[in-house]
Amino acid sequence: MNVERAIELSYQLYDGRLEENGVPFISHPIDIALKMRTNEAKIAALFHDALEEGRLSIDDLVKNGFSEQTIEICKALYKKDEENYEEYIKKVKTNNVARRIKIEDIKYNIKKGEKVLGSEKFKLYRKVLEELITDQEV
Repeated sequence: MNVERAIELSYQLYDGRLEENGVPFISHPIDIALKMRTNEAKIAALFHDALEEGRLSIDDLVKNGFSEQTIEICKALYKKDEENYEEYIKKVKTNNVARRIKIEDIKYNIKKGEKVLGSEKFKLYRKVLEELITDQEV
């Protein structure tokens, strides 16, 4: 499965959804995908929120013929219902590409500001971002 097909599928998954500022939501995963180097990373970045929100499953990726490398990245990005956020971030850290996608995801979300995110979520994102970046540099 190629990046073009992943973009098409992403458009279907986010059809009509808008960000808080009225921008089509698809711009968020595309923005992150453009920062990735490999096709597998780009595809995982395109799907990161769809996986998080349950719009797409790991089984869907397998059925659609995505590569094992893409699936492994997505597994690290997929937050299971039974996982708390701390457990989820530990899992993200186990895959360097997933970590990079999550760093870019949080950076993007932090740009929305504390007013849009709420104080608690804004502080959590800043803390997790620092943790992801710091642990990466060690």
